[in-house]
Amino acid sequence: MIFSPARLGRYELRRFRGTLPKLALLFVLLVPLLYSSIYLGANWDPYGKVEDLPVAVVDLDRPATVEDADGESQTVHAGPELVDGLLDEPAFDWQVVDADEAEQGLADGRYFMTMTIPEDFSTNLVSGASLEDPERAQIYLRRDDANGFVVGSITSKAQDSVALAVDSAAVDAYFSAVFANLDTIRSGMADARDGAGELAEGAGQAHEGATELADGADSAHEGAGTLAEGADTAAQGASELASGAAELAEGAASAESGASELDAGLAELDTGSATLADGADQVSEGTGQLNDQVLPVLDLVIDRLPEVQESARTISADAADLTEAVAGATESLKSDLETLGQDMDELAEQHPELAEDPVYQRMRERVDTASGRAEEVAAAAQSIADTAARIDEVIQESEDLTPRVKQARDDLVRLDEGATQVAAGAHELHDGIVQAHSGSSELAAGLVTLSDGADQLSGGAQELNNGLGELSSGAHELNDGLGELSSGAHELNDGLGELDQGSQDLRDGLQQGVDRLPVLTQDEQDQTAQVLSSPADVRMDVDHPATYYGRGLAPMFFAIALWVFGISVFLVVRPVAGRLLTGRANPLRLSLTAWYPVAMIAVVGGLIMVGVVWAALGLDPVRPLSLLGLTVLGALCFSSIAHLLRTALGTVASAITLVWLVLQLPTSGGTYPAELLPPVFSALTPFMPMTYLIDGFRVVISGGQTERLVTDVLVLAVITITTMALCTLVIRRKQQFAMKDLHPPLVAP
Repeated sequence: MIFSPARLGRYELRRFRGTLPKLALLFVLLVPLLYSSIYLGANWDPYGKVEDLPVAVVDLDRPATVEDADGESQTVHAGPELVDGLLDEPAFDWQVVDADEAEQGLADGRYFMTMTIPEDFSTNLVSGASLEDPERAQIYLRRDDANGFVVGSITSKAQDSVALAVDSAAVDAYFSAVFANLDTIRSGMADARDGAGELAEGAGQAHEGATELADGADSAHEGAGTLAEGADTAAQGASELASGAAELAEGAASAESGASELDAGLAELDTGSATLADGADQVSEGTGQLNDQVLPVLDLVIDRLPEVQESARTISADAADLTEAVAGATESLKSDLETLGQDMDELAEQHPELAEDPVYQRMRERVDTASGRAEEVAAAAQSIADTAARIDEVIQESEDLTPRVKQARDDLVRLDEGATQVAAGAHELHDGIVQAHSGSSELAAGLVTLSDGADQLSGGAQELNNGLGELSSGAHELNDGLGELSSGAHELNDGLGELDQGSQDLRDGLQQGVDRLPVLTQDEQDQTAQVLSSPADVRMDVDHPATYYGRGLAPMFFAIALWVFGISVFLVVRPVAGRLLTGRANPLRLSLTAWYPVAMIAVVGGLIMVGVVWAALGLDPVRPLSLLGLTVLGALCFSSIAHLLRTALGTVASAITLVWLVLQLPTSGGTYPAELLPPVFSALTPFMPMTYLIDGFRVVISGGQTERLVTDVLVLAVITITTMALCTLVIRRKQQFAMKDLHPPLVAP
């Protein structure tokens, strides 16, 4: 006869007769409810009563003084203001006490945290106003983990809230001070804008002036360069002029000396020419007298030859004497004239400018003329002497003297004429020498003046040379200075251009700043200060919120409760009846029959657990039907695992199941995600059945992706089927008895 597993399972449940077995079965049925509901009920919303947590506040702050923009002192006492703010919005049960009470209360557990506001809190809070040595204000929070670590974790959030409150109060005070002085700042910026405008205007004018200065400096630099070149040329010419003037002075001095010597020589020549003129006059008179005397005689010569011969001798002797006298005088005059000519030539060589002087030229011509006439006089006198000698010789040697006498008469006439010419030439020579002497005197006086002027010219030329040298040096220094001035003027022009543009930008920027500074009323200032003291509200949008602490932990505790059921259920239920193993029933059917009571109890217990928590604590799942279905699947899966282990291992399976539970608590992601776990535990997460049940409960309670739920359901279903298959193999193995299996057990299964 074939029985269904459900029917056989009901037979197994009928074993529980009597009050105690039924109570035991009821206890096992309520294990999931007891485990989950007690913990979740106690910790469903622990943060909802944080305001009842006693926290001690110790205010040791002392007032501080700070000066505002007008120089007036203001007292800041931020400690009491902070305490009042805490009492107005009680995040905890704030208890304002002294330091000793706070310390003692923390030690004996009456306070879970203390907050101390130090004496320098206000002083440090306003230290930023001076910007010299700002200090951060400190608030000291203290807790004792001996009073409870979890409570310490809850109170630790007070640090952020207190810091936020202090920062908000400090920033609010700061912006209140800023807005209080906003009009002063705006007025100052307006004044700065006007000043920047005037600066821009002045900079523009200065820029234009600098441009003109740069152009003028460039022109002056070019002119100074030209001046320096001209000064160099002038200095070089002055140097040459000084050298020429010095040479002229020396030449004028030499010319003056030569002119003096020339004047002295011409004076002597004047005397000599006067003597020569007198001698020539005497000769002329003598020849005239001779002619007057000789001619009549010559006329008588013919008649009186002897007398003529005698007279010829006398005439020859006298002519010889006269010729000798004239020759000596003319030779001396010639020598003097040659010396004078040589001196004049040397003077002309030393002073070429005298060669062009008319007086000098006339003197030279007269000296040459006098020299020529002196030679003519000497030649004429010599000729007369020779003639007289020849006449005498002829008369004495010649018997026929008539022609000779006639010749003598003619020679005598010529002699008289020559003597007359010599006398005239001597007078002309004397007159020329006189004129030359007069000219040489004037020349000497002029050369004296020329020498003095040449000395003055040399001195002036030297001074001019020195002055032009200084002028050249000064012109070069002026050129260099004007070059630096030109460069500086261009740099100044560029800088003033940048200043002009910068001042315009400053003016425009200040104007924009003035325009952007609002004019606020007192109410607007207060409102804006409050907004700026806390400029951003940080909001967090939570997808699929758990809302309550207990609701967030429910998936893990539901899974733990179902697993614990697998440990406790076999305290009252057998994994498999021994008499079933003795039959020849199908192992699969036997495994289902043995598992059926356990599965039914697990499903009913799980549904009771979920229903009570839902109704009593307000679980409010987003997928109610999915929650019930997942609870049934979880109960079937975990009960099948427990049934497999108990069937295969017996009572040892309870210890193994318990150890497995302990291992799944950290690795299944019920409290912390796998990413935060050590590598060994995070590696085990995918292999833990509780991982998928917890994840599925989260999706059906708080919401989430359906794909995750489907994955979790499939994994749990595969685990259930796999465990049942393994359980079938175990039962099949147990259907094959050995001799040891026939011995009665020492302990009840």
